[in-house]
Amino acid sequence: MGTLYLVATPIGNLEDITLRALRILREAALIAAEDTRVARKLLAHYEIETPVVSFHEHSPAARLREVIDRLAGGDVAVISDAGMPGISDPGSRLIAEAVAQGYKVLPIPGPSSVTAAAAVSGLADEGFTFVGFLPRKESEKRARLRELAAAGLPLVLFESPNRVRALVDTLADLFPQADVVAGREITKLHEEWQRGQPGDLLDKLSERGEYTIVVRTNLDVDSPAAVDLDALLRDALDEGSSLRDAVDRVIAATGLPRRAVYQRALVLNRDAS
Repeated sequence: MGTLYLVATPIGNLEDITLRALRILREAALIAAEDTRVARKLLAHYEIETPVVSFHEHSPAARLREVIDRLAGGDVAVISDAGMPGISDPGSRLIAEAVAQGYKVLPIPGPSSVTAAAAVSGLADEGFTFVGFLPRKESEKRARLRELAAAGLPLVLFESPNRVRALVDTLADLFPQADVVAGREITKLHEEWQRGQPGDLLDKLSERGEYTIVVRTNLDVDSPAAVDLDALLRDALDEGSSLRDAVDRVIAATGLPRRAVYQRALVLNRDAS
């Protein structure tokens, strides 16, 4: 019975891979890759000839079964385009199915833009919240950011180059005093880091290369003013949540007393009607 190995691969510089990762990739019976074109560049660089199949968010159920079936006869290595599989990538489907079928799943740790950015930022020494990609819809993005900010921890976000300025513009509106560290093309030839408050960064951001962004909102989470209760409730109600679900969602995000949140939700719902 084989093992499903989650193999971290370089996030840019091909030298950033562990000896153990190279051994697992060579010894596995099969490599399941998010994008076989990206995978083959890495494998060719290290002269690894293990068979490769694609596995991504649009892969059919038949491909999932094919990869799981290969575990009956040997080990399978899962790799994403960059970093650790299963973090903001479709590898989680394979992981869940392998566990359900009784196969062992083991990580092969390595490069991560999340921990790289958190460390370089100097903002996350007491912990952070990993967010990944925020919703694309502006109202949903704002609601999510408000919920996350209420927890009081720095946020680590992913963003694409064509949407990064819109994200920072939203941060400037919601948290103008925030500390932001934006890493672009981390470990690659044109690696770049920008630091400052959101309004200061808008004109400094390039629309080339993927971003990992660390945000410390600098809200006083013990102050009532730190939580825009009306905005949180309106966002939840606008997205179609029932009154009860909206209240539960806001309580979970803020820790505010149920009675206070419910009373305010009743007022907003009545005014909207």
